[in-house]
Amino acid sequence: MPSLRKYDELTFKILTLEGKEVIKIFKKDEEYKDNFDYDKFLYGDNATFRIEEDPLIYNHSSVQPKFKEQIETAVNNMRKLDLTNINKIIIDLRGNTGGNSAFNQILMDFLSEHKDKMLITLTDYRVFSAGRYALRDLINLGAVTIGEEIGTPINCYGNSNWINIDNTHFSISERYFYPLCNIGIKSKEEFKLKMTEDILLPYIFKPDILIEETIEDYILGIDTY
Repeated sequence: MPSLRKYDELTFKILTLEGKEVIKIFKKDEEYKDNFDYDKFLYGDNATFRIEEDPLIYNHSSVQPKFKEQIETAVNNMRKLDLTNINKIIIDLRGNTGGNSAFNQILMDFLSEHKDKMLITLTDYRVFSAGRYALRDLINLGAVTIGEEIGTPINCYGNSNWINIDNTHFSISERYFYPLCNIGIKSKEEFKLKMTEDILLPYIFKPDILIEETIEDYILGIDTY
C-alpha cells in the first residue's frame, strides 16, 4: 500500500466484481470515519437463535472471550423453549475462527439434553482453531455436516505465542492438537512418546453433504445453504 508521507493526495480506482469502476480519493491529514461493523462482518449474528417452522437454528460463529456472556445467555434462553414439536437442531458453525474452546461446552451440554433431535452442522472454509473443536464435539454428538471443507486439517499445531530471540520476535505454536483422538501434546517428551506417522498425517475434514458458496450468491448476498 503506498504511503501518504510523500504525497498530499492519493487516488484509487477500483473495479468491482460487477465491472463498475469506483474512484476513492484520500487526502493527507484528513480524518476518515470508519462506520464499518467489523464484528458483524466477521461473526454475523453470533450467539443468537431462531425457530423456522421445524428446526431450531443457533449461530455459533465465534467463541472469542468477549462473547462468553452472550453464549451463556443464548443457551440458557434456549433451555426455556418448548421444543416438543422441534425435530431438528441446526448449528451454524460458519465463520467460527476460534477463541476459547471451553465456551463450546456450554452449547454441547445443551445439545446433549436433546439427543432425540436430528443434529445438523453447517461448515465453511473459515472454521479454524477452537471452531474445529466445536466441529469435533458436534460430530461426536452425531451431527450431519453440510457445507464446505474447513480452513485447517483437524489435526494441527496451535496455541500461538510470541518469543524474543536476540531482540527478534517470533510467533510459535506451543502445542500439537488432534481433537478426534483427544491428543494435545505440549512438550518434546510427549512428542517423542506419542507421535506416529498416522497422527502427523493431515486429517482433512469432508462434510457429509458438500455445498459450496458460488460467486453469484456471494455478490447477491444469497445464503447458498
